[in-house]
Amino acid sequence: MASPDYTELFTFPNGDVEIVVNFKGETIRGRVNSNNMTAASKVFSLFINPPWVIKEPEIETTTASTDGVRPDPALKCIECSDDDGYALLVLLRLIHIQLGGVPDTLPTDTLLKVAALVEKYDCRNLIHSWAALWCAEATTKAKDGDADTWLYIAWAFGRRELMEDMARKILLEATVSEAGQLMVYDKENVTQVRQIQELQPFGFEDNVRAIRLQTIQDLLDVAYAHVSRFGGLKQIPCDVKDKHSADCASNRYCEQVYKLRKLGLFPRVTADRANISIEKLAEEVKNMGKRDIPYNKGHEKCFKGTYERDVERIMSNLGDPVLDSHRTHTEPRHRKGPEDPLMSLTEKTEKENGKDFEDDADMYLIGLLQRTNPLTA
Repeated sequence: MASPDYTELFTFPNGDVEIVVNFKGETIRGRVNSNNMTAASKVFSLFINPPWVIKEPEIETTTASTDGVRPDPALKCIECSDDDGYALLVLLRLIHIQLGGVPDTLPTDTLLKVAALVEKYDCRNLIHSWAALWCAEATTKAKDGDADTWLYIAWAFGRRELMEDMARKILLEATVSEAGQLMVYDKENVTQVRQIQELQPFGFEDNVRAIRLQTIQDLLDVAYAHVSRFGGLKQIPCDVKDKHSADCASNRYCEQVYKLRKLGLFPRVTADRANISIEKLAEEVKNMGKRDIPYNKGHEKCFKGTYERDVERIMSNLGDPVLDSHRTHTEPRHRKGPEDPLMSLTEKTEKENGKDFEDDADMYLIGLLQRTNPLTA
């Protein structure tokens, strides 16, 4: 049985530029419209109209030529065979206004590839309203893992709030392997971790590592400071003056050491050797003031310490994993000038509704697309 021909999928009306793509293992040569491509992306514009001079090959005049008319020069060609075929097809349909053929939902892995192409070809404005639709359930999906995937998608699509949420989630949940790799939860098995993906905002991983290291050390200092109060196994009488006072401190010391041993944090380790997340360690240290070993009557409050208060202080001053450059990247690529008449509409709408004009426009377009896209039926 002959393999299907996918050329038609990548052939668009008035196509005057050849495009080479890889789709389902097949090399496809399609046709795209140069006007649409250059309007959608500066990168494609440079491919089609390079700023350097290209010398056309000399064509010999033969008797086969008609009235001295030279044959048409070879078609210009855009080489995209390294790109994911599905993701590229999504962009090409948007570029050529074939909105009915653009899905209103995409698998997360495909959406990540679309985001990578949006960055590669600098065409975020093209997917602006679709991004709101594609990312509608991102926060829910990210609860099961792959926060790093949604971080990159949000960063590439200009969804600042989602990006900030995913960045904080990664910071709180990340661990470091024995090989020094930053590890995050995997959606395929939420009890397992994997190395953070390579696609990420520039400088993000280094920033997370630095904040994590300092925060882990601060939390360890709280735990070890309380343990140090007992002077090792030295028996320090508690404030309750009875026959159990001498044993109270020893029992408390043993209880704290036991909790730290279960976490692999005793004997004492430095932050760079602690394979535990900020979220997990903060919870464990905060609960170290709670007594699990049976205690004598009247000793309920002995050596409770200031664990909860100290942990809350550290967590309330947690560093920001999002850099200024990341936030700048999510801003609109082409701001409207002060004389643009649409700016007055924006201000008027914000005053009337107390909402962001862009968000209102997004929701309107989403509703329109859902009604017109046959794939949502």
